[in-house]
Amino acid sequence: MDLKMEVYSPFLELLGLLEIQNSVMWENKAFSAGSFTLNSLITEESKTLLVPENIIWIAGDNAGIIEYVQQETGENGPYITVKGCNLTGALGRYILWGLHNVTGPVPEIMRRLVDSCCIHPTLGDFPETRIIPNLVLSDEIATSGPSIRMQKTGGNLLDALEELGTAYGVPFGVRFNPAVPRLEFWARYGVNRSVNQ
Repeated sequence: MDLKMEVYSPFLELLGLLEIQNSVMWENKAFSAGSFTLNSLITEESKTLLVPENIIWIAGDNAGIIEYVQQETGENGPYITVKGCNLTGALGRYILWGLHNVTGPVPEIMRRLVDSCCIHPTLGDFPETRIIPNLVLSDEIATSGPSIRMQKTGGNLLDALEELGTAYGVPFGVRFNPAVPRLEFWARYGVNRSVNQ
């Protein structure tokens, strides 16, 4: 297997290109953060690039944050195992400061929560330390759909988004746009594509 991946710093600076020789497993979820695991032979390049907090990107929406690295020796030589969450998992590191009393379509509420927690935070001590570098809201805006009222105080941002997404059928996530480069939060109503719709 010869899969090429780009590796970026947490500030989205391209660090290098990595070829994975063993395996890659990627799990995406509609209403939560996904995860990944990859195995590669140990080289000087893989030891330098595959470190915690770096971002790996295969193609499309498949990008994730390295959280765990382990080096081992097997039958085919020394190899490195890397595990982490997709970019949506980064939202689990942030809490909801203060009282959030919002009304509107669910995707718009999700956008407001992400904006107030990790794009333009203003509450609490040192709000500038809670900014996710290069994170923006995507250009997709869902203005139609049922309007709800939500009141939430404290807790984890990702948990709040998962609760909304699951209850109202609104997938969400953070995708990587390497052309800019930047991270884009998106949320939109799901589409029923079943045979009996």
